Amino acid sequence: MYIVSEVCLDTVRAAVFHLKDRQWERQGNAYCQVGIYHAPSLDMYRVVAWAHDGSFINSRILPQQAIHCYNGYFYTWADSRIHYGIMIPNEDIGAAFEAAFNQVLNTLRAAPQRRRPRTRAHLLPEAE
Repeated sequence: MYIVSEVCLDTVRAAVFHLKDRQWERQGNAYCQVGIYHAPSLDMYRVVAWAHDGSFINSRILPQQAIHCYNGYFYTWADSRIHYGIMIPNEDIGAAFEAAFNQVLNTLRAAPQRRRPRTRAHLLPEAE
């Protein structure tokens, strides 16, 4: 069994949105916990949003991404599959979340890029 431990770098309560057909669609009815997590053993960062009625974001943060802020409350970014938006009702908390996201991006961009295996086959014992 391969266990990955993660460290939470920042967490906020926010409304979560996905961009579909050029429209922002709210995911769920309640505010979610949105966190930035780091898995040191994999040198990987991700954003996760969850609520009692299901998970709405599980997005890996990559060096080529960017986070954008609109009107001081709405933050957006995209991975290879989905454009995400979160509305944080407090401007100062939103700015802190954006700063944490940008710090992750700066860390990733400053690190030497190494090729990671696409599968976990390297973790399996070799056949004889």
